[in-house]
Amino acid sequence: MSEERRLKILVRFGELTLKSDRSRRRFLRRLIQNIRDALNTLGYKYEIENLWSRLLIDVYGDINDAVEALRRVFGIHSLAIVSDRYFDGLDDLVRLGVEEFKDAVRGRSFAVRVKRVGRHNFTSMDVARLLGSELLKYADRVDLTSPDVEVRLEIRDDRVFFYHGLVKAYGGLPIGTEGVAVALVSGGFDSAVAAWYALKRGAIVHYVFCNLDGEGYKMDVIKVLKVLSDKRMMYRAAERIAKKLRAGTIITGESLGQVSSQTMKNLFVSQRAVEMPINRPRRSTGRSSAWTRRRSSTWPGRSGHTSFRPGSRSTAP
Repeated sequence: MSEERRLKILVRFGELTLKSDRSRRRFLRRLIQNIRDALNTLGYKYEIENLWSRLLIDVYGDINDAVEALRRVFGIHSLAIVSDRYFDGLDDLVRLGVEEFKDAVRGRSFAVRVKRVGRHNFTSMDVARLLGSELLKYADRVDLTSPDVEVRLEIRDDRVFFYHGLVKAYGGLPIGTEGVAVALVSGGFDSAVAAWYALKRGAIVHYVFCNLDGEGYKMDVIKVLKVLSDKRMMYRAAERIAKKLRAGTIITGESLGQVSSQTMKNLFVSQRAVEMPINRPRRSTGRSSAWTRRRSSTWPGRSGHTSFRPGSRSTAP
């Protein structure tokens, strides 16, 4: 592939596109910084071009490694691997499209998908129809329902992006746009999943655990305590740390009704130990959904192991 057709990464947003211009600028600044942090860990050189509703990243390194790192950056909805070209009119655009995809569709079924932004003297349907008719000379047939090859292109003013792959990311909001929180974490995966959801909503999360069994305990951290008195003390400890960090909330992995200490009444009794609001991202989800999310995360803890397990206790049966 020539230098002018090198593959790049087109970053596609989700919720960011719903923000006002002022808020979007703030979110974009944070997202770009988070992207830089992710790419810097790879040691590659790169260039980022801000297209307002997209970011175009030119990575001088393994593009697949870069995509894998970026798909875990919250605030990114999906990542398209693209080549980009400038064009002069509809005929030139179709010519470039044929040059780009004729080998990919050769002897196979295909469909053309077009997204267009800007002012043009042609429609998206015009592009799809003309490009499709030219590519049909090389392909087996057109199949709009279940094609072997999807010819995807995105037109933005006088520039076209030809898609060569699309990877779904985690979405959400960029970390650092929604304040600071502390998360009470344990050796299980519930609290880790709760912290993950808080990160996805843009919070900077600090992790708090109680070292109840010496130095070795730091490897697994404690499970969610079932004794209400111990839980209240953990809340108080987390609140003190949160105030030092100027955090605005405490995050836990509690789920309503999951165990006896997590009934609505018991959670209310525990929460009265602190003044700071307690955020429970998993309060209405079950264990199965937490397990599904945990399997897709990189949380290092070993689920189920604990070196301290107080007896269960509740204020109401």
